[in-house]
Amino acid sequence: MAKVGSILIGPNGHCSLRVLWAVRASAKGRADRVPVPTARDSEYREPNLMGGKIVEFTKVAGRKTADLTLYALSTCHWCHQTKEFLNNLEVEYQYLDVDRLTGSERAAAIAEVKKWNPALSFPVLVVNSTRAILGLREDEIRGAVEA
Repeated sequence: MAKVGSILIGPNGHCSLRVLWAVRASAKGRADRVPVPTARDSEYREPNLMGGKIVEFTKVAGRKTADLTLYALSTCHWCHQTKEFLNNLEVEYQYLDVDRLTGSERAAAIAEVKKWNPALSFPVLVVNSTRAILGLREDEIRGAVEA
């Protein structure tokens, strides 16, 4: 059984994930994963160590301006808009749809998001591992990319 949660959509450019419960057998062979091509040539899956667990981020190719990591929900309108905005800026970034994870991977991702945003709202864009932009804040994102 996978984690079950609910998504709350707020008017200020973010969504919130409320985790209700989780039951899942541990996944085997997660450390053996390697990048796997996706349907889009500019994206590929890249394994990252998070909370002692290997979690696969999707990396989007573009101009390398800053180290950008987007934590999102696959069903979140603001998350989709943030991805589209980053794509239009043609910058390199990686993203993780937290709601598509299960078990310990999801728990590790949620713990990482809470470090940047204790309210656990989405999207969360981490810039150079030093600050986070919460929600779709186009001027802040543009400023972080152009800095």
